[in-house]
Amino acid sequence: MTKEIAAGIAEKKRAIEEALAGFLRRREDEAPPLLLEAMRHGLLTGGKRLRPLILWAAAEALEPKIRREDVLPFACALEMIHAYSLIHDDLPSMDNDDLRRGQPSCHKKFGEAAAILAGDALLNRAYEIMSDEAAESIDKQGGLTKVLRAARASREIAAAAGVFGMVGGQVLDMLSEGAGEWTHEILNQIHEKKTGALFRAAVLAGACLAGAERAVLCRFDGLSLKLGRCFQTMDDIFDVISTAEERGKNPGGDANRKKLTYVSLHGLDAAKADYARLRAEAVSGFEAEFGRDSEAAAIMAEALKEL
Repeated sequence: MTKEIAAGIAEKKRAIEEALAGFLRRREDEAPPLLLEAMRHGLLTGGKRLRPLILWAAAEALEPKIRREDVLPFACALEMIHAYSLIHDDLPSMDNDDLRRGQPSCHKKFGEAAAILAGDALLNRAYEIMSDEAAESIDKQGGLTKVLRAARASREIAAAAGVFGMVGGQVLDMLSEGAGEWTHEILNQIHEKKTGALFRAAVLAGACLAGAERAVLCRFDGLSLKLGRCFQTMDDIFDVISTAEERGKNPGGDANRKKLTYVSLHGLDAAKADYARLRAEAVSGFEAEFGRDSEAAAIMAEALKEL
């Protein structure tokens, strides 16, 4: 990664952090302080911001002159949805994790009820932000085009977050706990929906904001799902080999809950080997689509750690 690309990614991450905090400050005097504090804890206490970075980098790669103010609302909405899912994932009724990003999980700090409501609030704030952007686009230069692009991006994100994407994947993940009949097909469904769906939305929503044609979206579809599978396989491996300090959350949770993971199904060595193959395919795919020296490819190479 060149210094120029690294600086560009760092600037995007800084802008995303500022925008996330800014969206939570809007009308803050109208919201219960406890709810806002819990939302901030779930959203602003660290995070790699991979999904919004990917969305922005994909949009900019396809339309270099795209304005940050046309991208940031969707990038932030996607990150809010991701943050809400982590808050709910950590609940005792789900994964029952006490630690997230090196901090107490939202329910450990604020209680279960406040954590549930903070997650709900982040999800709905995300949809509000995207709807506002689409509605306000009509008054901007190129208004109708911007509205259509915003609507397409919003649809990709909403679909990825719901029953046919992340939430559906979470249900499959839940049903797999302790089940005796595991198959690689079920594992792939969990990975593609639970994790892959939001990564797919990041790539496709960014492409929609840039005005990409359907043929481009079809090419990106398979590539982005492969990215999600790769990232979840990496997460399965790190749950076994990393420490709490390295991971920011307690390791070994998958095995304790008898969850279906790549490691539980195929073993650690096979998981590492397949991850290396998936990683090479994902990185080379992004390099082919966006350019070897692009920010999008650099983000992928940095996010998908070499083992």
